[in-house]
Amino acid sequence: MVRMGQAITLGCSSNVVSQGVLVFPQLVYLQVQMVEHLVDLHGFGPLPMLEFAHGEITCKTDPKHFESWAHKLERKWTFWFDNQSEPNQGAAWGTSLRQVYTFDTVEEFWCLYDQIFKPSKLPAQADFYLFRTGVEPKWEDPKCANGGKWTVSSNKKSSLDTMWLETLMALIGEQFDEICGVVASVRPRQDKISLWTKTVANEAVQISIGRKWKQIIDFSDRITYSFHDDSRMHELSLDDFVTWISTC
Repeated sequence: MVRMGQAITLGCSSNVVSQGVLVFPQLVYLQVQMVEHLVDLHGFGPLPMLEFAHGEITCKTDPKHFESWAHKLERKWTFWFDNQSEPNQGAAWGTSLRQVYTFDTVEEFWCLYDQIFKPSKLPAQADFYLFRTGVEPKWEDPKCANGGKWTVSSNKKSSLDTMWLETLMALIGEQFDEICGVVASVRPRQDKISLWTKTVANEAVQISIGRKWKQIIDFSDRITYSFHDDSRMHELSLDDFVTWISTC
């Protein structure tokens, strides 16, 4: 299993840990093994080295050779995509949400991220998710229903990509407890990244997650916490959240 901050050696080559990011020279091999197939995912550009079929992206490799050196994560993670740039009139929320790819190795993650998964490349009104496999990015999901989300906002695409990557690495590196996943929401005026948590009732964990996330993404501005349950207070800043739970 791979945890963040762990340096790994494969054969003769060293893998460097730079600012929490694992760099694997062997990704060259992984990408060479892929089927070079240009696809268009909801109209936001050609995606080389990946095959798109039946609503999902697949990385094609030699399974036996790949598994001999691939580095397993502690759990499986799934990317989801929701393109609302061309809304379907009358359609219920979530009807355009679809599962894109499930992975459980460091190598697969880097291959996917390097190829397509950067928020700045997505169309306006698109939402891109990374959630624990088995958890749908919906408030109604039983594992999300009692939770909420920490949110940061940014009007700089470069900052959005950096914060997104740092958050993805923290998630797959198991840096947080009580986490469902993360979503990057691309909007015309201001983009957002939201970190979904499991249980609002565990106040100490919520505060710890918020503070730790701010440090990881090096974000000095205000972040807010929103409850999925409409019967609760809708939105609180990190400081407000600390004050609110102390008076409950």
